[in-house]
Amino acid sequence: MNKLIFLLLPLFSYNQSPIGIETSYLDPDKTSYPKGEKVLACYQMEGWAGGSTCKLESLEVELGEGWENLTPLNPPQNCSITTEGDWVWVNNGWHFEFGPSNNNPSDDIGDWDFFGDCIRSFCFEIQVKDSCEELDLSIIITSRGDNINSICNSYHYLLYSGHIEIGPECEVGLYIPNSFTPNGDESNDIFKPLGQGIEKFNLEIYNRWNEIIFETNNINEGWNGNNSPVGVYLYKVLYTNVLGETHQIYGHINLIK
Repeated sequence: MNKLIFLLLPLFSYNQSPIGIETSYLDPDKTSYPKGEKVLACYQMEGWAGGSTCKLESLEVELGEGWENLTPLNPPQNCSITTEGDWVWVNNGWHFEFGPSNNNPSDDIGDWDFFGDCIRSFCFEIQVKDSCEELDLSIIITSRGDNINSICNSYHYLLYSGHIEIGPECEVGLYIPNSFTPNGDESNDIFKPLGQGIEKFNLEIYNRWNEIIFETNNINEGWNGNNSPVGVYLYKVLYTNVLGETHQIYGHINLIK
């Protein structure tokens, strides 16, 4: 199992920076992970000087599309001025539940720390998917006030940005020939685009009167000419690759015999 330690990069915040100091670390050479890899990730926050006005309500993990199987390993330290409260894991994050647990942290006030010297940290395990998505990883810090006059914000931090190590199945590209010779000699008899990393595909062939004479959604199925006369035909290809990118291509194909 690899250990992922974070570099803290502010992505965006609402109105102001958080009260407190966030500490994290990252190996700059580790920008990608292989598929199926299990990673141990930890986050540490030093201080939250919001006092009783803005209490720390939750520390949530936001995973990029390439991660799965998020498993919490330990809750943050309870920093309340009293001992009446616990951190409860709900919806991919730790939420503070004040007093006896009713398994509903949303109706409770948050954790507070008047002096801002409490260190909260927690670790979790995540796994790389068998796919080609990005491996962004963020922490969302949410605070709440006791009344409508309290100005408390949420903060979204991008802690890690990387990618899954690309294998042959994630290499993307499409080659479209410009001519074919459907004369039955078994050499270049089929007009067929060749691609890698293609998830969705549509091919249409048009004659000179702009009529569709061939269509397929199967990239492995080509056009045999349909006994069409020699000439130039228009094609349209619409495809989406494994990176989620959609492209539309128009071109001409020469039918030669």
